[in-house]
Amino acid sequence: MRRKDSQLWSYKNIKITTKSKATITSPNDNFSINSGGSLTVNCNNPSGNDIAYFLDCPSGTRRLTSGKTKNTSFTWSAAQILSMLQYFKTSNSSSIKVGVITYGNSEYYSEKVGTLNVVNSNPTFSNFTYEDTNATTIKLTGGNQRIVKGYSNVKAIVSTANKAVGKNYATISKYRLVIGSQQKDIAYSDSTTVSATINKVLSNIFNMYAIDSRGNSTVKQISPSTYLDYSDIIIKKASVVRTGGVGSEVTLAFSGSYWGYGFGAMNNAITECYYEYKNTTSNTWIKGNNLTPILNGNDFSFTGTIKGDSGADGFNIQRSFDIRVVIKDRLSTSIFTMVLGTGIPSISITKKGVAINGMYNESLSNGLQISGKLYLNGKEITI
Repeated sequence: MRRKDSQLWSYKNIKITTKSKATITSPNDNFSINSGGSLTVNCNNPSGNDIAYFLDCPSGTRRLTSGKTKNTSFTWSAAQILSMLQYFKTSNSSSIKVGVITYGNSEYYSEKVGTLNVVNSNPTFSNFTYEDTNATTIKLTGGNQRIVKGYSNVKAIVSTANKAVGKNYATISKYRLVIGSQQKDIAYSDSTTVSATINKVLSNIFNMYAIDSRGNSTVKQISPSTYLDYSDIIIKKASVVRTGGVGSEVTLAFSGSYWGYGFGAMNNAITECYYEYKNTTSNTWIKGNNLTPILNGNDFSFTGTIKGDSGADGFNIQRSFDIRVVIKDRLSTSIFTMVLGTGIPSISITKKGVAINGMYNESLSNGLQISGKLYLNGKEITI
């Protein structure tokens, strides 16, 4: 101490004892804990002062604090840890901070930061229903529960009684219907029935996922009571030829297979078969006669002469034609298109004579008939 007036001073030694704040000894930084598990925090407390434990989640926001105590160990219960999930409803992990406060003339902190992981929190989801909405296949099968591959339109329905429920503070964001490689998302509703339809399904496994706000999901899988592995009718090969390669008479031949089974309410069958033709330079198809294929199990075939633009005589030899066969069963259609060339022969030999570059005209006198210009030694001698 120093006097202000005389500047005389004196002193006395004073001894002050300091005490360290409480420090966490476990867990360490970067610890990891799963939701639903308890967490014990241990510390040393050389001061012997009152302390309190706290829990922040997300880090920086005080969520839970214990009462004042002198105990150097404290356990956050599984229920308390689980309750922290309410503070992060859109992710499956969050930073979490545990700490201890030492009380004295101020508050002194020791903290450790780790990760809280969401586990065992998939939504509760138990069931959905389905129905075929394709009127054509329903007529064939006799109901909406039998599914025809490639043709049934499957409507999946989640009623309010079957709605999904989120767990551990998550909410349901949507449903996802997956059938084979096709999928559709369905908006969630807590109070109304929701549905989605996938057309022309190609699988007998229907998966409905309930997806929550964290991206966790629960899937319910069902299969139809009857799945009909239908395949389209198909013409595998076909040919159309002029008899002997020339002339107007034309033979059509084709073969293929179809699904020769029953749908339920009725059997499958070939319902229509015919051919069409047109000049290769035309855009207009002309329908020919109906055809009756021969059936052998699930296979069909046909061979026979057909009428054309020359009626019963067949097809004009001066022209080429596009010819196509059309065959249908109760669900599908197959079309096979071919080209028929002209029927003009290079040489036509008959009992009455010979024709060059054309058909022999028997209405003329017997002899040699030549169509087109005639040349001798490079000079035209056509009369």
